Amino acid sequence: MGLWSSDNDIMHSLDGLSCGYYNISIDADDGKGAVYKDSFNLYVGYDIEPNDNFKDAVEVIGTIEWSGFAWWETDFYNISLNPSEVLELVFGNEGGTLGSANISIYNDQHVLLNTTTSDHIETIYLNATSLNGIYYFSVDYQDSGELYYNLTVLNTSPGDNLELNNDFATATPLTLDGSGNPIEQLTIVPAGDIDYFKIHLNQGDNIYVLLWNLPANYDLALFYPNQALIVESKNSGTMDDQVLYNNAYISGNYYIRVSDAQNYAGIYNLTIYIYIAVPNPPIWEIPPVTINNNWSSYVSEDWCSGLGTYSNPYVIQNVSIDGGGSGSCFSVLNSRDYFVIFNSTFYNSGSVGYDAGIYLENTTHGTLLTNNCSLNNHGICSIQSFNNTFEDNLANNNSYSGIFIDPSDFNTVILNNANFNNLYGIYIEESNNNR
Repeated sequence: MGLWSSDNDIMHSLDGLSCGYYNISIDADDGKGAVYKDSFNLYVGYDIEPNDNFKDAVEVIGTIEWSGFAWWETDFYNISLNPSEVLELVFGNEGGTLGSANISIYNDQHVLLNTTTSDHIETIYLNATSLNGIYYFSVDYQDSGELYYNLTVLNTSPGDNLELNNDFATATPLTLDGSGNPIEQLTIVPAGDIDYFKIHLNQGDNIYVLLWNLPANYDLALFYPNQALIVESKNSGTMDDQVLYNNAYISGNYYIRVSDAQNYAGIYNLTIYIYIAVPNPPIWEIPPVTINNNWSSYVSEDWCSGLGTYSNPYVIQNVSIDGGGSGSCFSVLNSRDYFVIFNSTFYNSGSVGYDAGIYLENTTHGTLLTNNCSLNNHGICSIQSFNNTFEDNLANNNSYSGIFIDPSDFNTVILNNANFNNLYGIYIEESNNNR
């Protein structure tokens, strides 16, 4: 590259220099006895103008570094990327006011794929989503001062060896032991992609699927062996999606679908639990349980398993607790561990205050699935507890309410049966963002 010096109209070669600031010193003799000395700071970059439209877009390669001298302008570039790669743009500013840059990425037909806005000091990821590998992207800096930015190309899908699986016919078979070990680094590529998986269930089995670590709005669905829809979850934004299906109607291959509702390529994770149907499973009749921020005393019990993590939560199942008319049957207090209470029965709690079949206080990350919490004061009671799920539980004939939530935010309450309770079926007070 070259530098044009406006002081003496001399072209100085700067080939081989990396981008950055340099101190330039001039010491020259004009041959007539006059000596010139000067020095100044110079930023060396790759800002090639004009490049303010698709036609004049500058071709760049990954790891190259260039400078944009942006005063109320937009710069266009084109680049070749593999389908699993993303652009990483790191922004900085020299002089001027602090502003933000709008960054957009387009396919080779100039169709907008993704766009985002960032302060110039942040890192922005824009997913590659064009099958032929040619992309355009623009940096729109509508502020004064010199904005510079560096480019890096990152690979984002080191672990997804389950493609291609874009329909029922090509669904990827999964063989799982039901322990809930996560399947990580799966990809929606290109944007708008759909992933199908199939898994064998025996008649009477139960399956719970969690879609998490989402970069955008992805949806989850479960289908019968004949490809008819059973249930789907279409939560907004990057919220986790989850589906539950109990007592499989027939044996066969069931299908899981992950779809892109936002036209955005990225990485996601799946966690799948299979609760295998066992003829006449053992029912653990135990006394009331209170867990106060410490699960260590219970993980060795036959009815409790897991590690309390996102991908391997504590699982309590096939438990039956008679509260004896005093207190709550099963209480979890001050807990931040992940846990699932599944297919259990809680009855005959006390009749005072918040006594309940299952009682949560200052607790997060709990999932209550297909439990019978009937014949209590409250069937299920949640006090100051957040990000919990109450799904497909039976909470009938309680003396106060079936499900009582106060004040607790960001919980999911879905497909529960709460009938014939003396005051309320499902009661939610002073709580926000529950669904």
